[in-house]
Amino acid sequence: MKYIITENKIDSIIDKYITSQFRGLKPVNGGKHREVWINSDKKPVIIIFSDDKFFDVYVLEDVTISIHNLFSMNGFADIQKHLINWFKEHMNIEVDEVFTFDNEGHDYVY
Repeated sequence: MKYIITENKIDSIIDKYITSQFRGLKPVNGGKHREVWINSDKKPVIIIFSDDKFFDVYVLEDVTISIHNLFSMNGFADIQKHLINWFKEHMNIEVDEVFTFDNEGHDYVY
């Protein structure tokens, strides 16, 4: 089944989808300048490094892939635009870029 989504609604729909991807994450103590948000499997989904003024945000690659696949975006630049906006609106974090990481073969201890 095909759906037609008007341009003025797509940003809102993508924002709600990203929110659903991050729902239920729990923050764990990652250290003085690191914030880690984990899923129910205790695997990180969001990692935020910070100092007094700057933030580096890393998002699990699976999240960006699911956004890309669901919304048929033109590449990572499109996804980044929405992630940057999501972090600004929902976590009050301003970044120029969002990075990705994967959990394959990694064990984490908190």
